[in-house]
Amino acid sequence: MPLLVLLVVLFLVPWLGLALLISVGLLMLVLVPLGVAGGALFSIMAKPSNLTSIFCDGKVKRVHALQHATCNVLISRGYVCSPGAVDRGGFSVEGLDDASSVMGAAREALELLKSGRRDLAIYPRCGATMLGVNLLLSCVFIVLTVISGHFGLLSVVVALVMAHILGPVLSPSIQRWLTTEWKMGSLSISGVESRSGIRRMGGFSVMMSRVIYVSVQEDAGVIEAEVV
Repeated sequence: MPLLVLLVVLFLVPWLGLALLISVGLLMLVLVPLGVAGGALFSIMAKPSNLTSIFCDGKVKRVHALQHATCNVLISRGYVCSPGAVDRGGFSVEGLDDASSVMGAAREALELLKSGRRDLAIYPRCGATMLGVNLLLSCVFIVLTVISGHFGLLSVVVALVMAHILGPVLSPSIQRWLTTEWKMGSLSISGVESRSGIRRMGGFSVMMSRVIYVSVQEDAGVIEAEVV
């Protein structure tokens, strides 16, 4: 839908559509060097509420922390992976196709968080958090240039570059206080499965690598986790 709206605007109001295209292009130039996980980026672009939920939804924050801890455990075991999308039902891990390894890491991560390992909830290259921080900083810098009367293409580029520089610096603190909750409460792991890497946005499908999705639930009893 967002892409369809952009195309309609480009057709009906060419100058506005062109400005939007340039803005999206500049934003992507900033995001690509950050190594933003593809799944997280497409999930957010297709459904912007996925980004706001990691700031506002308590359960999503806990799932987000578990996702980070799982990736940190996997990396400590020598695997190469990155966090993907996250929602109330669970989270995805990109870069692996071994569901059993991800399940084992998720179980260990959950136990470590419950034992007080708050540091595991922080992942330095969290795509969702860095995207949110970059967008916020970009908007702030652009508004400041408008207020100062120096708005222009160069000002926009400078604003995005400044956001790119400050984003990684602020990301760990933003994660610690705003986008994760390391206290797991009654959260438990209910299953894991390998999912198709197809992402749909604006009526189009984009093929990406397959991901491992870990399902979670609020613990209401003893349930055996299942590997699909």
